[in-house]
Amino acid sequence: MLNAARKLLITEGWDSVTHAKVAAAAGVGRATAYRHWSTTTELALEAASLEAESARPPHTGNLRVDVIAELCELRSALTDRGLKPLMLLITERAAHDEEFRNIRKQLTKRGAGPIRSVLRDAVRRGELRKDSDVDEVISLLVGPIVYEIVMRDRTFPDRRIAALADLVLSSQQA
Repeated sequence: MLNAARKLLITEGWDSVTHAKVAAAAGVGRATAYRHWSTTTELALEAASLEAESARPPHTGNLRVDVIAELCELRSALTDRGLKPLMLLITERAAHDEEFRNIRKQLTKRGAGPIRSVLRDAVRRGELRKDSDVDEVISLLVGPIVYEIVMRDRTFPDRRIAALADLVLSSQQA
């Protein structure tokens, strides 16, 4: 059902993720969808989370390699897997709707989890300063990519991802 909801979310938008449409697309009864998700918001949020968390690269323990892999994954999610229109929609609705502000907050937290883990591990290993603000580092790494792809509708090639990672990580080195 979540894969069906994810597909509807990407192809038709947030409002298309209803219990009836998801159940039909998944080939199950509507009651089954309601049994798992009491509201369409819960259903759409879980499907959106699935998109934000899908296809994560394995971590190697090499800070630079892992950060670059996570940033490339973000770029891919935005450009190839439909996360860009979803982010735009959630951001637009969050401007006027408390429920969507909460959804944006939850998705941001979940989506940043893997890179947060990479950075926290690097702080523990002594590769980054003990006083590094991991959330600030995430903003410095992710912000330019989201800005270029979502706001400017431009690409963010591998060479720029590597240069961005090098610049930000060097500013935080122990």
